[in-house]
Order: sequence, then C-alpha cells, then structure tokens
Amino acid sequence: IRYYILLKFGGVYADLDYELLKDISPLLCDSAVALSLRGDSEEYGVQNSFMASVPGHPFWRAVVSELKLRAQMPLPPKGSHGDFIMITTGPTFLTDVLREYKHRDGIALLRSHHLFPLNFEEYEKLSTKVLGSAESEPSNIKVSAGGEVGFPEKGQRVQVLPACERAAAAASEFARRNGATAIHHFIGAWTAEGPRCSHY
Repeated sequence: IRYYILLKFGGVYADLDYELLKDISPLLCDSAVALSLRGDSEEYGVQNSFMASVPGHPFWRAVVSELKLRAQMPLPPKGSHGDFIMITTGPTFLTDVLREYKHRDGIALLRSHHLFPLNFEEYEKLSTKVLGSAESEPSNIKVSAGGEVGFPEKGQRVQVLPACERAAAAASEFARRNGATAIHHFIGAWTAEGPRCSHY
C-alpha cells in the first residue's frame, strides 16, 4: 500500500522502526523522488523502508504496474515466503523497477549513511556487544530525563536500561555520532524477537 499512497498523495514513507535524528528536509529538497540506497552504491539496490515523493510521480505508476504483474506469480512452497516478498513487493522488487525505469531525472538515491548507517551485520554486532552484559548491570549508555542518549563521562551517573533499549540506544548514538539523519532499527532490537531480547 505504501507505493499507492506515494503515487496518490506523495509525502514521506518510513517504516515505524525508523528513528529520525535530525531534520530530513535537506536530503529531499532537490528531488521529486528520494530513495535510500542499501549500500554505498546503486549496485546493492534500494530500500523500500524509506521513500519520499511528490504526488503523482510517474515512477510510482511504473512501480504499481509492475506490482500488479508480480501479484500473479505463484506462491512458493511453505517456509520460503521471505524471498517471495522481497521480489514481489520488497526492496528487490523496487530495485528491479528502478533499474528498468528510463526517466531518472529528479530521482535522488540517498547514500546509506544518511538513513541506513548500520547494515544488518553491523547492527547485529553492535547489539550483541551491548547485550553481552547482564540486564541488571548498568549500561554504558546514559539517558537524560529529556530522553537524550549519550555515553557518560567518568563519574557521571548511568541509567540502567532494559537490554533491548540499550541495543537500540547504542545504535542511535552510533548513527548520531556519524552524522546520520535517521536510523532504521530493522533487526528488531526493540522486540521480543530481536537479538537476545526476551523480556518484552
């Protein structure tokens, strides 16, 4: 439905597990459509977790047209739906349409460090490192009363966070320190199914 909404209304679409760290408008002001790269170059494709557009852009007509074609693909055997979703509606699908689309003027491909500063392996590694300590131990991440996250100086009091919140806070702080505009908490560090997060 995200593609249809962008076609009809335009605007910014972001998955609910995106955290905005600063004003997004400088990334969007010079383009009619903005897509986030999955890596440092177009060869890795684009995400469908963050997209922005003016209303009625023809790129979304091409996306919707291809979506209708792929909707007719036969369902795969039980247990292999992940790849099927990727190629029929997900990032692989969107990348395929973009590669075939001939009128690329006005389409901005945003480098991953803006919106996707940690890839899956990096996020998982950071989460595992942060979650390596027992939940009862203080985190090395400080959270102020206003919700600001940071690494405390020597002697500062540290707030204890549940494990999953520590992982997400560490990822957010990493992104903030590296100038990212947003971060996608896509591996579910905030859910019971996330890496080693069983208390939620």
